[in-house]
Amino acid sequence: MSSSSKDIKNTLQYLATGLVAWEETPPDKRDQIPQALRLGMSRMYAAAALSGKPVPTTLPEFFKKAASPIKSWWEPAKTLSTIPDNATLIEDGLVSDFAREWALSGKDSIHQNQELILVELKEFCDRYQLEESYRKARELIGIQPALKLVQLRKKLDTKELAKVRDFFKFDDEGFYRPVTDLFGGIEYRLCPRCGYFQRLWEGEYICRKKSCELIVRKQKLKNIRVISAEEISEWVAVTPGVHRYGTIPGIWELFLRDKLVELGAKVTLYPQVDRYDLLVELPTQKWAIDVKDWSYVSEERLSKVKCQPDVDATFVVFPDENDLNIPAIRKRKKFQPQALKGLQLKTIGEVIKAAKEIV
Repeated sequence: MSSSSKDIKNTLQYLATGLVAWEETPPDKRDQIPQALRLGMSRMYAAAALSGKPVPTTLPEFFKKAASPIKSWWEPAKTLSTIPDNATLIEDGLVSDFAREWALSGKDSIHQNQELILVELKEFCDRYQLEESYRKARELIGIQPALKLVQLRKKLDTKELAKVRDFFKFDDEGFYRPVTDLFGGIEYRLCPRCGYFQRLWEGEYICRKKSCELIVRKQKLKNIRVISAEEISEWVAVTPGVHRYGTIPGIWELFLRDKLVELGAKVTLYPQVDRYDLLVELPTQKWAIDVKDWSYVSEERLSKVKCQPDVDATFVVFPDENDLNIPAIRKRKKFQPQALKGLQLKTIGEVIKAAKEIV
């Protein structure tokens, strides 16, 4: 994946997000540059070093340039038709409307941007009809979000993953990074449920995803591995954004798949390059399943899930309330049939029970 419009868009999103964060920070607390702005400037400078085109290298220089049309001082922007010729990042001393439109919302902007590579993988595999490669890549992210570099390289030599090897480069555009580029510490521990590196919080190691940590505590799972600072140079891990948006939901998808396969169902993971999560084929029924771990459910969110025409039923499936405290199922009766448009809301347990009654 060479430098492309994707790289330019990502960099611009970082810059815009950072500027919005900077403007919203009280003046007496601006001693630290927002993470998104710092990363955006770093990416812009790295690209300029390769191309030889000058860009702002200090914060004062950047703020001065940001008040001018982007295409007048940042050469790569000229290749994007979605950037108007007169668009600026700062206008009349304030963040411009253009920048606000490009900024990622919320405190999780870095993670959201890292999630883009999952979308890019899907688009790439869809374009070149690499359904099995997509499936293997998503399984790897879901099952092994952290592993030794030598193990990852061995997996990338396999037939299907070799076709998407570019998505596993150790740079800003790759799924995995050296652990020392992501986290610091004197020792490292893997979450016993998701297999990702935990964080130290008030003297205790906990999962970086709250919902995962709740299940660890409920099931009284024990740490599966402690890795020393001396060993950690041999390890790589997915970025926090890929962990949040790829690994965590993938755990539920793979769990349900395995349970249904145990019952004798034929299950296809991510059919037609992730048109939906699971195609379940039973003796008398065929189901399309989208697994969600949403913290809330709305008609707007459900409207993005399509009822599949070539199956007997399309289920939107949530973790059982005992496993994850999601109020979605308690409130499912409030949705009118016309809002669901044929979708059925189920828990994982309900799907497994229904499958047992058929097989």
